[in-house]
Amino acid sequence: MQLGITLWGFDLGYREAVDLARRAEDEGFHNLFMVEGVLSNDGLTTVALMAARTSRLLIGTNIANVYLRHPVMLGTAAVAIDDVAPERLVLGLGPNNQSMVTQGGFTWRDPREVLRETTATLRTVFAGQAGGPRPPRRAPTRTGSCSTSTRPPATAARSTVFARPPRPLDAIRARCQ
Repeated sequence: MQLGITLWGFDLGYREAVDLARRAEDEGFHNLFMVEGVLSNDGLTTVALMAARTSRLLIGTNIANVYLRHPVMLGTAAVAIDDVAPERLVLGLGPNNQSMVTQGGFTWRDPREVLRETTATLRTVFAGQAGGPRPPRRAPTRTGSCSTSTRPPATAARSTVFARPPRPLDAIRARCQ
């Protein structure tokens, strides 16, 4: 069994998150994912820092909010991380929620459409068709969804859908022992 960690980085500093990633790798964990908040932490930057300080840990965003950055820049950042940490990035994408996005000053649109557009643009970046230094070694995209309303675009885009399991914490712990 491969175990991983998800960090909710809202009150976690960048240095502390990177130190945790190094400790997780040293302890034999397989992966570490960083949750991104609207204007509270930058999950993608944190993952880039983790990539530079680890050597085998699969790292990723859980999720990179599709409303916060232009898809070409999101793709360019993913290519840069892939350059530092070849084939270790999982770029989880998702919409967060309307209340947080609009409170942050961003315009809310249909999240299914935003996910479709972002995924399509990322594919052009990853194919080397949208500028940037080079395409990544592989397309490291996963679409995150905890809502049935955003799952259809994820499956249509042939991306993996991350969903929160409806199990209580005790049941999850029991399965890991």
